[in-house]
Amino acid sequence: MTDEIKNTEEKVQDVGKKLTGFLGGLAEKAKNIDVKDLTEKAKQKVGEVKDMASELSTGKNETSAQPREEIPAELAKELFQKAQSSADALPPVINAELADLIPGETIVCKIKTGSATDPAYLILTNKTLLFFTRASDQFAAAVYPLASVAAFSINPPRNDAAGRFSILTGAGEIKTTLNGVDTYFKAVLLYRKLREALKK
Repeated sequence: MTDEIKNTEEKVQDVGKKLTGFLGGLAEKAKNIDVKDLTEKAKQKVGEVKDMASELSTGKNETSAQPREEIPAELAKELFQKAQSSADALPPVINAELADLIPGETIVCKIKTGSATDPAYLILTNKTLLFFTRASDQFAAAVYPLASVAAFSINPPRNDAAGRFSILTGAGEIKTTLNGVDTYFKAVLLYRKLREALKK
């Protein structure tokens, strides 16, 4: 009986030593963990997931859009007038960037495109076309002199498919999605204003 107790005590001590060593090792590893590095990796993963979600939703309408050919002329006229009378509000960061990038220029037309989770903004001034796209929690600005604009492509939204609006410039192509009929008519308005500006 005494030998059994002794063996059990030795086993308990051995397990205790192993457990202490294991916990000590964990504590040492925990000291070496770089919290900043972990935070950065987590941010990258969140960004990757957002990008994947954006890719999956690109090309899909947020709501079903009536095909353009089925919109009666009176309603189309009304939607175009609505596009002319209502300018999309800009986030404060874009207003600040505009103050930096185009001092003294007059804004002719501004529209919001893209989706609710991944918005983009096209802004036409008397001298410049600017395209703002989301970059993390910021908006990146691409600036194109009007003289660089060469061609346009517009495709209305249809049922569950988002529309497309492209502007070809000497510096590359601006591409954005049109989610809904209202956004389509705003893009048509921007196209017309841009054509007028190019004639001057």
